[in-house]
Amino acid sequence: MAEESLYLLKKKIELLEDKRGKHTELISVYVPGDYDLNKTISRLGLEQGTADNIKSKGSRKNVTS
Repeated sequence: MAEESLYLLKKKIELLEDKRGKHTELISVYVPGDYDLNKTISRLGLEQGTADNIKSKGSRKNVTS
């Protein structure tokens, strides 16, 4: 099972490597295994709320999608 999980993780990483964004439109979030995932999700929700205040329609769309 561990080999299958590792394979799936590598495939997901390959998909993400092709993604590109300008400046801060695309972010990566690394969550340590011992960190509370709910806190991270809450923080991302707050950041998305802040992104709604971006004046440029194009940038706002890229950040929030």
